[in-house]
Amino acid sequence: MKIVLATGGSGGHIFPAIKTAEYLSRQGHQVYFAGALLSVEDRLKNLGYGCLILDVEGFRPGTALRFAYKMIAAFSRCRQWIRSIQPDVVVGFGSYSSFPMIFSANTMGIRTVLHEQNVIPGKANRAAARFVKTIAVSFEETKTYFPKHKTVWTGCPCNSQRPQKSRSELLKAFGLRDNFKTILVLGGSQGSHYLNEVFFDSICRLQGVQVIHMTGKSDQPAYQKKYESITSPSLVCAFIEDIECAYAVADLVIARAGAATVFELASFKIPSILVPYPYAHGHQRANARVLEKAGHSVVIEQADLNVEKLCKVINRFLETGRLLDADNEKQGSFVTNPTQLLSNTICLTP
Repeated sequence: MKIVLATGGSGGHIFPAIKTAEYLSRQGHQVYFAGALLSVEDRLKNLGYGCLILDVEGFRPGTALRFAYKMIAAFSRCRQWIRSIQPDVVVGFGSYSSFPMIFSANTMGIRTVLHEQNVIPGKANRAAARFVKTIAVSFEETKTYFPKHKTVWTGCPCNSQRPQKSRSELLKAFGLRDNFKTILVLGGSQGSHYLNEVFFDSICRLQGVQVIHMTGKSDQPAYQKKYESITSPSLVCAFIEDIECAYAVADLVIARAGAATVFELASFKIPSILVPYPYAHGHQRANARVLEKAGHSVVIEQADLNVEKLCKVINRFLETGRLLDADNEKQGSFVTNPTQLLSNTICLTP
């Protein structure tokens, strides 16, 4: 089959799409990408995927004419591209730049599927849901937002494969030690300056811990120097390609609450402190609450995050091995192989 994955270039959309593409390719399908993908075009081409780069942008007050002009041009390009490659199915992963391809495919009789990563659907997927054939959702809670007869709970494609190397081998590769508790800090694909600041001030007060800190590209040089001034073993990096290895050695994760991160934490069963990004229209907050409800995480809103509170929660974990009281801990249910289930939904839905 020829399958087009329509998506935006932000990590929350592109990483689940890439995981899906990798699985589909292994099954022998021909995969293409379409959307506002200029920032990841080289990466996709290096992975062997053809791309249609669309020049579109989200709607903002005062830009209605510009928005409409670019969308109309994108519809035209999508229709031409569809005629050229003749795909069997087009899958939308959200973002405004996925909509022209999904809408164009639908008007041309191509089977269409959506995947919604977050608990609360984005605007593009809400609009596209009216006419697509099938809607796949990451969280069971999301089913209430879409027509029941065409919504399938698949989970969110993510990094879930445990590395074959032992924990000791992985720690050695990271330049870390066996006899320390390991904290992994993730601020999202671009990093989080606020989270970086609060955590670094906190680590200066903690004992017996070591850190893997993904700071984001812009903060990496500064925090590399800062960590050189403290005694805690540490690895500071802009981005972690083999994130499964970092999860495999982590005793505790401090992170934002993108859908893929939430599913990865559930898959690896790592206790976590989640600080939802406050400007994501409530998407990350809703994602985080699912993991908290399942008993895997403590959620701290960014407005409430400070050194004292973060140290209190971390020290509780270091002293007891728990984030929650034993009576509050419970098992949540997450899809065990979301990449395979979504891929099957894409290929097998009539």
